[in-house]
Amino acid sequence: MAFGRSRLRGGNEKGKFKGEGDKLKYDENKGMLVLEGESGNVARLVKQSRPNGPYEPVTAKQIMFWPKENHVKFEGTRDIGSFK
Repeated sequence: MAFGRSRLRGGNEKGKFKGEGDKLKYDENKGMLVLEGESGNVARLVKQSRPNGPYEPVTAKQIMFWPKENHVKFEGTRDIGSFK
């Protein structure tokens, strides 16, 4: 678990990802990353759906990301989009 504005970056056979939040947690049993914004801040995640594919950004209060499945859930969404 990380507190304070923290960043992460990673990748696997599904593509690359990076994110930031005021609180970052990893649940090894579930294979899930949780990024949270606090005190009015938001969390951000940018990921690829496939290697060398377009990046898909998500900005929300809380982002739950399963890297092995490349699956995202979020709460308090501010922005969802894609860019190259």
